[in-house]
Amino acid sequence: MTQLLLHEYRPEDFLAIQDPDQVWVPDTKKLAAIHATHWPAFTVKTPDDRVVFCVGIHAGWPGMGEVWALFSPLAKLYLHTAFWAATLMLYAHKTLGYRRLQTAVRIDRCDTARFIERLGFVKEGVMRCYAEGRDYALYASVGEG
Repeated sequence: MTQLLLHEYRPEDFLAIQDPDQVWVPDTKKLAAIHATHWPAFTVKTPDDRVVFCVGIHAGWPGMGEVWALFSPLAKLYLHTAFWAATLMLYAHKTLGYRRLQTAVRIDRCDTARFIERLGFVKEGVMRCYAEGRDYALYASVGEG
């Protein structure tokens, strides 16, 4: 089994992921750069340097963070994807002191919703016409912070 490796996030990692649903972002390069200005942010890669996913947290008010993530098609191929995601969640709650982590998931992304529910996120509601005119579900993970 191939081990995945944790790296510091770099904007080029985000841009390396080919996500056809990312086309709604007016300036993907700008978004990738913005993520680099907020810590923590990480990239998980294969040993041969292919990006599996990028993830980070934008701090809100004290104790609350907005989680962002972008997964490449490779993410479904590696069992360690869930391990790294769970490890980063635990790190955010226990070490960084986030009491609440939240994220928005497009309603039609059932695989993503199931994945984050396995990480302990709970669906709190639906945000109508949240982004690009589509509905999103708001999920939260409340832990010890």
